[in-house]
Amino acid sequence: MNPTSSFLVPLRLPTPFAVGPVNVYLLEGPELTLVDVGPDTAEALAALEAGLAAHGHALTELRHIVITHAHPDHYGLAARLAALSGARIYCHPLSRRVIAAAPAELAQRYAWYGEWLRQAGLPEPIQAQLLKLFRSLEGQRGVPADRLVELNDGDRLPWGDREWQALHTPGHAQGHLCFYHRPSGALLAGDHLLRGITPNPGVEPPWPGSSERPRSLIQYFQSLERLTALNITTVWPGHGEPLYDYQAHCEELSAFHHRRADEIAALLDGESQTVYQLTRRFFPQLQRLDLFLGLSEVIAHLDLLEAAGRVSVSAADGVLRYQLTDEPHSAT
Repeated sequence: MNPTSSFLVPLRLPTPFAVGPVNVYLLEGPELTLVDVGPDTAEALAALEAGLAAHGHALTELRHIVITHAHPDHYGLAARLAALSGARIYCHPLSRRVIAAAPAELAQRYAWYGEWLRQAGLPEPIQAQLLKLFRSLEGQRGVPADRLVELNDGDRLPWGDREWQALHTPGHAQGHLCFYHRPSGALLAGDHLLRGITPNPGVEPPWPGSSERPRSLIQYFQSLERLTALNITTVWPGHGEPLYDYQAHCEELSAFHHRRADEIAALLDGESQTVYQLTRRFFPQLQRLDLFLGLSEVIAHLDLLEAAGRVSVSAADGVLRYQLTDEPHSAT
């Protein structure tokens, strides 16, 4: 990344994922802080080590590791870096449930996903393939619980030589956090806001104490709306280049998602259909992890349509099916 700031240093690390490189941010000051860490690969570790060295630092100097959300391209190296440096790791409680989950918690998580994939109408072999893929990411967990510090919405944090405010912004991930530096208007946005990419509204299990699947796209709109009240001058994203036109970007995102909802509604042109059937029609080439992202995209927009009264859902043999209602079409 070419753009720089007087108090944060963006570093770009390679990932094995289709999204491409991930941005991590070095906050210099009395105690060195790193926001996001990249995937658990030798290539990402070497790039991070070189990036720190270019600014006169070593991996062992890290004191605070901050995770915006619990996706492996953002937290993968956390355990290894904590072991090297003794740094503490900060994340939202809902992210802790992923990156430092006990075996029983993981078992519950996989069981929930297995049931959701069945409700979405996936054939059993594809259900098994996706669950195997989810379990393969377990190797990128292993963050020791005694190194974790949970962050909640509104927490104020003296990282680098500035104070940052934690903002809980669920949508792309349930435990997603942004970090706002009010005096400069800088926002460390993780994957909440990305130039040229619409963040995937991921499917995740219910929050503790709830039995209802979070409606991630509806949450995402609520999180966007919340940030419009802030004086944001620069958005430092988890991928790609910084954003300087936050309000216009939010309007573009809203327009995109409502168009996408209309496109999915247009596929409900006859009999009721499952999430899997609609996904295969809308994204016919997707496989493996990309298929799961496609399922997430479709169910998120069905949630939006259902909230607007444009579709209804029914269950037959444990599989959910969606169809258009007789309600007149208005803006979703």
